[in-house]
Amino acid sequence: MEEEKKPTYPQGYMVNLWTACTLVICSVIAIIFCAASGQWALIGIGPAIGVPLGISIGKSIENRLHTEERIRSRTEKELRRLKIFIIAAVVCVTAGIILFMSIVL
Repeated sequence: MEEEKKPTYPQGYMVNLWTACTLVICSVIAIIFCAASGQWALIGIGPAIGVPLGISIGKSIENRLHTEERIRSRTEKELRRLKIFIIAAVVCVTAGIILFMSIVL
């Protein structure tokens, strides 16, 4: 009987996945808490807790998968897609800053 082939993941995949998930979950919890208490100054606690929590969970999962040899290097296609995403993100943030400054000033 053939051995079942387990999926492999690119390096950093689990850290990114868990950081995004815990960031959203903790931010939603913070929004609910702030809306219920009326203390909107505490809204930054959600992301502040979610990011390090996600990084630690993702890194521990990635370390476990690395010992099982299920973590691989990124392919050329993935690297090209990542570069395009980073450039698009920088352009969007720059455009947002320029737009915000033009409205404020």
